[in-house]
Amino acid sequence: GGTWRRADGQHGLRQWGDRGRGAATDRALARNSVTGLHALADGRVVYAATDPTWGWIAPGGQHRQTSGLADFRNTRQAFRVSRDGTAIAFGIDAVADGGKVMGFDLAQAQWQAPQPSWLAAVANNKGGKVEDWLDSERPKLNGRALPLTDHERSMSAAMAPTGGHLALGTSFFLRYYQSDGVELWRVPTPGPAWQVNVSADGRWVV
Repeated sequence: GGTWRRADGQHGLRQWGDRGRGAATDRALARNSVTGLHALADGRVVYAATDPTWGWIAPGGQHRQTSGLADFRNTRQAFRVSRDGTAIAFGIDAVADGGKVMGFDLAQAQWQAPQPSWLAAVANNKGGKVEDWLDSERPKLNGRALPLTDHERSMSAAMAPTGGHLALGTSFFLRYYQSDGVELWRVPTPGPAWQVNVSADGRWVV
């Protein structure tokens, strides 16, 4: 298993019987790359994938798959922030695939329905325009290249409502730029910053 995709688009597991000398069988495992496999004594194969999911397949074909994590990829329009940054809406899975959009109010410490006034990130406004930012090593702000570190890729972008500043989420950092491309700050992230937004009052990068 790995990055191999089956004809149905699923990432699969290929197994051979008779200690590798038998015929191969293929089974669908996950929507994204399989990053770990481990055989158990009872014949099951445990796997981890970057959906993010983990699960197991039994010799008879029974398949159990689970995930305790929200998947923030491909949920750009679902990731919305209130004007003061104290409430957010986010998709817990790809919304186009039937994922659910949740809302949470940080000030009240409670779930609530997402509000129309909470705004999604925008890639351009009167203050500026960001280009070539999606899964890219060469994003540009107002036509100027934004240098990244080796093997770093930009994953998300949000223009600030005023001042032309840009928040850029990458595979390694959350970065914030002036409209002329000068970096104001950056902080390391424990994983890719799949989504980023700026509160309408300009105080918070989320």
